[in-house]
Amino acid sequence: MAVVFTIGAFSGQVPWAYVIFGWGIVVLCTLTLRPNIRRFLAGEEKRVQILKRKASAPQN
Repeated sequence: MAVVFTIGAFSGQVPWAYVIFGWGIVVLCTLTLRPNIRRFLAGEEKRVQILKRKASAPQN
């Protein structure tokens, strides 16, 4: 969204305050998630499998 706000501000359709807010959020998220990003780049971040099927119970 920050990129869209920046383009909109240069075209005069979006206030510059939106651009500052958008990039501020990008910076805050990046700083907050630094440990996760490092683990992800190192291949150590736990994978989440949303659509993984559970194993069925053995039938006797």
